[in-house]
Amino acid sequence: MADPREAFEREILRERTRAAAETGRAQHRVPARTIDFTVAGERHAMDLDVLLTIFPVGELTPVPRAPPDVVGLMLYEGRIVPVFELAVVLDLPARSVPERSFVLLLGRDRAEVGLRVDDVGAVMEVEDPGSFAPTTEAPIRSEWIRGLGPEGVPVLDGARLLASDRLYVDIALGASSEPRGPQDAR
Repeated sequence: MADPREAFEREILRERTRAAAETGRAQHRVPARTIDFTVAGERHAMDLDVLLTIFPVGELTPVPRAPPDVVGLMLYEGRIVPVFELAVVLDLPARSVPERSFVLLLGRDRAEVGLRVDDVGAVMEVEDPGSFAPTTEAPIRSEWIRGLGPEGVPVLDGARLLASDRLYVDIALGASSEPRGPQDAR
């Protein structure tokens, strides 16, 4: 597979060129742009609205007492960013992690969270992922599904996933969270 970061950047440039050429056409409907990836052996896609970049997983700093969905912490452009195991977040069955996996880095203006995935495919245009109405039998992960793409591939709503409490972890660092002295009360 080609370097996903370069492919992602090329696709973004192509999209900007296409969008510039389409300016002024009132009836033109821009299809949803998504990135195709696999997680826990299942194919998924995510809209590009909050995807900042993609890169191979490097060294991650483990977080003691973190829940199983937290893979670790990484440094990106001077910020500490938590990286979550997307398979666990989506309640997918456990599988072995490939030797080479990737991080989808999400954020609005800056990196906020990373999601570890098994493999990354290509940027795709999805005409209309439609609406997905979760049923009571649907797994909890359905709250983040925007719709279904070609071949029934679930298209995740990156903005909803990013806004979810599921990607927030509050871990007490000491035996007590109470300030121990004036220097700790800051």
